[in-house]
Amino acid sequence: PPPSLPVIDPMAAVLRAIPKSAASAAVAVTVAAAARSADCSDDHVPSLDLGWSHHGPLAAFDAKAVRRGFQVYKEVCSSCHSVNRVNYRNLVEYGAWSESEVKAMAEDVDVIDGPDSSGEMFERPGKLSDPLPSPYANDERSEE
Repeated sequence: PPPSLPVIDPMAAVLRAIPKSAASAAVAVTVAAAARSADCSDDHVPSLDLGWSHHGPLAAFDAKAVRRGFQVYKEVCSSCHSVNRVNYRNLVEYGAWSESEVKAMAEDVDVIDGPDSSGEMFERPGKLSDPLPSPYANDERSEE
């Protein structure tokens, strides 16, 4: 068999060229920098622990508070403000309503959809995938 060529590791060659004490110092600096980067920045302000029940990303919302907040939005805020990035299905995800309750809420709203096979727009009952209705017909109306 032909003789195999030696495998040259570029990093090993660099480390052999550096004196042992300098290599140790470089490793120590790298480890210290990595440990510091795991810390927060100097202007970090930690959140206060107020003992609320909804701490953490996997915790639940207070269902009664979510219902009250949505009622306030519907009765007061929705006359001027939209939450067009919130769909009816998101209300189920918050856990304050069952899927059947949210379906009933969505079906109470007529949604303009289409075009149909004849090219006309039509109204249909809302469904879970629809966004909550905007108070304005379009963006131009919202700027008036």
